[in-house]
Amino acid sequence: MYTITTLASYASLLASLPFAFAGFSSSSSSNIAIYWGQNSYGQATGGSLSQQRLSYYCSNTELDIIPLAFLTTISTPTLNFANAGDLCTAISGSSLFYCPQIEADIAECQSTYGKTILLSVGGSTYTEGGFSSTAAAVAAANNIWAIFGPKASGSTAPRPFGASVVDGFDFDFESTVSNMPAFANQLRSLMTASSASTGKTYLLSAAPQCPYPDAADGPMLAGAVSFDVIWIQFYNNYCGLQSFTVGSSTQNNFNYATWDNWAKTVSSNKNVKIMLGIPGDTTAAGSGYESGATLADIIAYCKSFSSFGGVMVWDMSQVYANSGFLSAVSSDLGAPAATASTTPTTLSTVTTSAPTGIAVPQWGQCGVGKITGLRKENLKYLMRAMELTIAGIAELAKLLNTCAEGFEEMSLAARYGGVDEILQVNVQVEQIRLLMWGQAVGISATGDEDEIFDEALEREYVRSAVTGLIICFVKIFEDSENLVERYGLIQRSDWRENESFLDDHHETLLGTTFQQSYHKFRHISLGQDTMSRIHGKWAVIDGKRFKNLIEELKSINDSLIYLLPTVRERIRVQMRTEIMRSSNEQQLRSLANASKDSNAVISETAKLRLEMISDKGFPLRPAPLRKRSMTPTSPYSQESSSPRSLSQSSKAPPNLARSSRRAQPIFSPPYNNKGALIIHKVFSARNRLKLFSWVVGSEDCLQQSAIIASNLIYIPSSLPHALSKLMDIDPETDPHYRGWAAGSISISGFAREFGLCELEKDRVPEKSCMRATSTNCVTPDLVLARWEDIAENGLGKDCIKNVGYEQVRALVGPSEFSWLDPAEGLKFRHQISDLLASLCRRRAFPNLEEVSSIGALVLRDQVDPNSSYHMIDFLYQILLAKEISMRLEKDTNNWHGGITTKVLYDMIAAEMWLKSMEMKPRVKEFHVRPSIQERQIRGLISFAEKMRWPYLYEAQTYLESLLKNEGPVGGVDIRLWDWIMGLVLPGSYFAVTLFFSLYQSSRTTKEAPAPGTVKVRQPNFGFVFPQISYWRSRSVLGRVLSPLGGVYNIGGWVGPCPGVNRIGIRTGTMVELKTRDSAFKLQDVTADESSSYQLRNSQDNTPWEEPELPATSNDLCKLQAIRLSDVPPDLSGHGRGKDAVKMYQAKLDFQLIQAKTMTTITLYANSIFVAAQPCRGIHRIDPKMKHLYQRKVLEVSDLPRVELDSGIIIVINTSGDAAEVMARAWCAQKATHAVVWKRENGCCYKCGLMMAGKEGLNVGVLILC
Repeated sequence: MYTITTLASYASLLASLPFAFAGFSSSSSSNIAIYWGQNSYGQATGGSLSQQRLSYYCSNTELDIIPLAFLTTISTPTLNFANAGDLCTAISGSSLFYCPQIEADIAECQSTYGKTILLSVGGSTYTEGGFSSTAAAVAAANNIWAIFGPKASGSTAPRPFGASVVDGFDFDFESTVSNMPAFANQLRSLMTASSASTGKTYLLSAAPQCPYPDAADGPMLAGAVSFDVIWIQFYNNYCGLQSFTVGSSTQNNFNYATWDNWAKTVSSNKNVKIMLGIPGDTTAAGSGYESGATLADIIAYCKSFSSFGGVMVWDMSQVYANSGFLSAVSSDLGAPAATASTTPTTLSTVTTSAPTGIAVPQWGQCGVGKITGLRKENLKYLMRAMELTIAGIAELAKLLNTCAEGFEEMSLAARYGGVDEILQVNVQVEQIRLLMWGQAVGISATGDEDEIFDEALEREYVRSAVTGLIICFVKIFEDSENLVERYGLIQRSDWRENESFLDDHHETLLGTTFQQSYHKFRHISLGQDTMSRIHGKWAVIDGKRFKNLIEELKSINDSLIYLLPTVRERIRVQMRTEIMRSSNEQQLRSLANASKDSNAVISETAKLRLEMISDKGFPLRPAPLRKRSMTPTSPYSQESSSPRSLSQSSKAPPNLARSSRRAQPIFSPPYNNKGALIIHKVFSARNRLKLFSWVVGSEDCLQQSAIIASNLIYIPSSLPHALSKLMDIDPETDPHYRGWAAGSISISGFAREFGLCELEKDRVPEKSCMRATSTNCVTPDLVLARWEDIAENGLGKDCIKNVGYEQVRALVGPSEFSWLDPAEGLKFRHQISDLLASLCRRRAFPNLEEVSSIGALVLRDQVDPNSSYHMIDFLYQILLAKEISMRLEKDTNNWHGGITTKVLYDMIAAEMWLKSMEMKPRVKEFHVRPSIQERQIRGLISFAEKMRWPYLYEAQTYLESLLKNEGPVGGVDIRLWDWIMGLVLPGSYFAVTLFFSLYQSSRTTKEAPAPGTVKVRQPNFGFVFPQISYWRSRSVLGRVLSPLGGVYNIGGWVGPCPGVNRIGIRTGTMVELKTRDSAFKLQDVTADESSSYQLRNSQDNTPWEEPELPATSNDLCKLQAIRLSDVPPDLSGHGRGKDAVKMYQAKLDFQLIQAKTMTTITLYANSIFVAAQPCRGIHRIDPKMKHLYQRKVLEVSDLPRVELDSGIIIVINTSGDAAEVMARAWCAQKATHAVVWKRENGCCYKCGLMMAGKEGLNVGVLILC
């Protein structure tokens, strides 16, 4: 028996010994890992079940490993531990926080409880996409190790966990990443070196999704990285736990056997452990949660494999909210394993030339992976998969079309069997999703030789995963035995082998709504000899089992769509776009009803579209859908108890479907809401918003209420649509940006501002491709000759691809790619890629975005005689850009990667050069066109006159003298040179060039130039003179002061505005204003429960309310002064250079006439003012939506005493321009955006309230003027 002293010594000894992976045991099959850090249950519910501190869970003996989730960015490390991060404090000079509680808990969990603590890297919000090179990956690994590994002597790296050291790293990437094997191997190397010196052993793990191979971790799992354990996410995928067949030793979709084979044949570490990844509760995942006996059977099955290492659960908060679940899992792991199948599963591979060395897998996840005892028809699928991997995209496209035809067969089977319309619609929805996926990735087999596929499919492991999933569809459709036994179908006795319904089966339940997708598919099927034909040989006799088939098809579709995140967003937008274009009320109702449980986005969009085109509305509880059949009466229904063959007489001509009609809704709302405004919000990505305005009862989208002007501030309309990307980073380049009210923007502009605000939070560096080899030596004669040809003929109406190919070869040299089919290399898309690779060479061609002046490049060698960049280099640079833009105009149907912002500015410069300059071939010179020069100088004089420029006479005299001179203008400021030549970049650059040109045209200001610098695209600045001031139109003062009488908004400038009360300002000073951004509170209407698009109760006869418009206000005010107060340097913000102009806080003084008082408003935020969209007629408020229209009407004299109320709409009733200015200033003080509404301007009061409220832009303020 041990004494107390002895036991204490023994415990001390144990504590001093390093744990072998702490709680993880490589020899155990009962390990349990649970993710901690994201509070996924508590985040949604709160209360006592919210995530607790880490040490709270470590005392639980039933778990062994705790991955901390997540390190969400690597290059600039960022941690996110949800509510556990509340006690952390910022580390100076770093994006990280110091977390003393987590530091203490890690040490306690390791030393006291023997847990393995890992740091999980990635998560669903990881968007960096990996690394640009292996060198960058290695450097990042060294940095991560310095931060989270053992602290090195003299290291200055930030330490979020202080002295505590994690036991290793876990990779949980949800999308494709680049150069990750180099990152992982460097971490492995550092951990191995540390183990050799300290004795501490580290763990490296990954969390791939169950489809094999995993799209995100594929390169690492292909033998490139040695992992100790992987836990596979068997949820949110077709191969999840829900696909497990209880009692069967042979599984179809549940593919643990495939991963076991990976461990034995592909993995770098042949002793790697595989753990079963499961959700911890019903709310932890979209699909895959199992418990009780089913989960016990799954665990027993997995334990029969020697690679099995235990169970991983997502996540801790879910597990602790699910009482008894963890104990049941622990108990199941201790139970005996199931009897293993005597038929081994092998991983069939073929050798490829892929540089990653990835083996092409067998498709075990579809139940076709067993080589021994493989049925003949299953061998066909395996061989097809192997052939497809070699043949590539062309065969993959044909296979995809075969799948679409299989869906068509299932759709016919549902209609012949007379099953519920809901099932008929659902199977067609899945067909549409597959067709849209094919179109989105470019493998829809359209027959267009210029069609391109998504660049992600260039990666072998991604293409392998895609092929495997498509094979799953084929397996289901061609397995006659399963169709009968598992899915409730029967073969019709009267079908004929040579019969095809493709020609006459055009009428489908959703054919009109998704006309574009269906038309393309049918055109292909009729024109090609594909792998199968549509015969209509099946009929459904058991609707319940057929529903299981639809669920399996949906799961495979989900896996395909979620494999590529960018494609997922494209499909979502396309789906909603096609629905919003539909005017078929019957199909929309079918879609809304059938999709309400399976796809909320589709259902809600269909309901929204119904609201727009129907005066009847849409009942909350529609009458039950009646069954629709291709036959008047079917001998088969869901109640059939035994299979029978369809008699020949049961077949009806396809056109009977056209006469089948749905009953009309039994109720019409008591108020005709026709013409009412609807704002439709579409989030195509996290930082990409589109706003559409519609009116009820109309099928057309309203024209934007924007001020569209034809001048150089906007992107030239002659350029390709690709240049719309510039609008994301510079909204002023959008011709639809401005609204009808002074200083306002349109809803399109509001969407641009929202996107820019989101982009600034998380700006991702652009990716481009560059040539690895140098180009041909291009002579000046070749460049000038090509310019002359383009000026006369462009690309040429009859330009064929081989001619364009030779032109590209002459300009950039031989292609760096070789094509098996020589004709492939001639295509426009490859010509564009070659031109882009040459133009993106940073050392060869300067970035116009950084230089911001075309003239600075044209005249560089004149300014700096030692420069290696000459005018001919500039001409060559923009020539390449012009060649790209001309080919983009020809190749309009394809998406092209690598078109960076730099390339776009080069394309704009080329377009302007072509329009403004004319070439003199004989002397090989370019001259500005006289008409351009006169237009530019006259325009600048007109701008000076409108703005009441203080030195107007000086400017006019100088500019008129320039106009009288012939030829190019010399001896002028570079900005003025750009302006006179008509070579001005659009957007913010245009505004700066315009004002500085005027500044340099006046002798007084030219001799006393404005000191300091500003950021061009952050235009919160202006110029102040003793009696007058000018402000950028996107600055806070520009937006607030615009309504003043005599003030203009021209070329991105607002003026002439009142002068500023500040001592010391003389000839003109450039100043920057200190503000913060006002919050955007937009939400996607389909996910907003309080949306106005909720359907109306068909039994409610409550009258609709017409809101009472406030009478015109008599409350007047007067703007007394604009004051600027100094902002201390430490509050001016980070990232401002030493030459930055001085920053001020703006304040406005107002005299309230009726109240006989003065008030001062400080402009804290740069608020946005949106012009109200027009509607058609006068409208009322739905009584069910009345709570969304609660409002408080204020006069301007009320504003100093009022605060914002998130529950109501603040209506500010103004009269006169000064009152509107005060209302806008109040919004800037309270950091809120507002909608500007004008009496008798085409928008009724109700629709104005809607725009300001939660149904619209959710700004909460409506300014009446």
